[in-house]
Amino acid sequence: MIIPKLKQYLKIFAVLVLAFFIASAFNSEVFIRNTPVLRSNIIGNIALKINSTRSSFTRSLALLLKPQVRQANQLAKEQGKKAIEALATLPFKQVSKGTYAKTNGTATITLVKLGEIEVMEYTFVINGETVKIHVPKDANITEAQLREQYGAK
Repeated sequence: MIIPKLKQYLKIFAVLVLAFFIASAFNSEVFIRNTPVLRSNIIGNIALKINSTRSSFTRSLALLLKPQVRQANQLAKEQGKKAIEALATLPFKQVSKGTYAKTNGTATITLVKLGEIEVMEYTFVINGETVKIHVPKDANITEAQLREQYGAK
């Protein structure tokens, strides 16, 4: 008599724990910034969360089960480090005023010297804060486009 009740209580406890983990995992996909307001795209957010969780789980499982994948990732990291080290000896070439780059075919480093670039300064109020945005003078962007892009007033 006691064992069937214990099984029933364990099932209830397991369901409550599972519900807690599901609710905490999907809280940010269902509600907007911890408010009781529901998102308009709930299904898309949940599907995205499930897909990203599944793909990261699959990647982790593949790395655990297949040492050659781990070795290939390590080899790629080492080759990247060697390419960057090889770039250290090459000189920078000027791409445009204030912008320099160097490449060896497999890697590229770009250097931007802000002091050399002629800029136009725009001042906007974004979320109650005054923000200064520097845009190169030769950039083809208007103040209205900047306001729209940054949500400024």
